[in-house]
Amino acid sequence: MGHVMLALPLIFSAAFVGFVHSLSPGHWLPVVLMVKARKWNHAQAAFGSFVAASGHIFVSVGLGFVGLVIGKSFFGPHLHEVEENAGYILIAFGVLYAIYSRFNHRHCHGHEHHGPDPRSAGKAPYVFLFSLGFSPCFAVLPVFATAIGAGTAILAGSMAAFALGVLAALMGGS
Repeated sequence: MGHVMLALPLIFSAAFVGFVHSLSPGHWLPVVLMVKARKWNHAQAAFGSFVAASGHIFVSVGLGFVGLVIGKSFFGPHLHEVEENAGYILIAFGVLYAIYSRFNHRHCHGHEHHGPDPRSAGKAPYVFLFSLGFSPCFAVLPVFATAIGAGTAILAGSMAAFALGVLAALMGGS
């Protein structure tokens, strides 16, 4: 019964996080700029929004599945201890990610972007938008981590709700 009571708050939380997080300019502004620069019509703008959202959803949901596999395979008998130390684990992960990000971009000079040139023709603008969205939503990962302990169905529902939230935010204005 406890897992069922946890389902709705987790699903709504995932949708809310996906929607609100995707309203930050780093998610929608590249799409708007691409639409303006390339003078895309409504259908192209909607598809560009969908592509950018897809990258974000793919990576975030993929990390949720990785968490599921790791959680069940390695930490299954120790889930109580993991839950007790979840805050410390998140802090350690954040510090390691910050260090990685700092040293990974050390070779950058100026304000250059990695990936395909968005000015080139064909599929390149869409590949560029997908690559911009190809980063995880760290805000939803604690929701997914909690859902893992509540069961696979609740995790799947949370992931679907997150995807709908991201799509609603990014495609709502196109």
